[in-house]
Amino acid sequence: PLMNKIFQEHPLEEGEVFALRAFFYDANRSEVLPANHVSLGLAGFIFALLILVGLNVAWANRLRGVRKPMTRSRKVQA
Repeated sequence: PLMNKIFQEHPLEEGEVFALRAFFYDANRSEVLPANHVSLGLAGFIFALLILVGLNVAWANRLRGVRKPMTRSRKVQA
């Protein structure tokens, strides 16, 4: 119903109708390939794992400059 209102006010031109018919004809004739959900999930998992490893490597030394002085002062006091 919504599209009927829109196209009543602005009808398609002959070139647009021809392009749509050609698209639907080609889409109807082409072979539908089966979806491979395993490879998409596996690629997502590998990508997420690589991101996590990269973040771990990037942040590995983030607090070492603070921890060393704190642990040295505790050893001296104890």
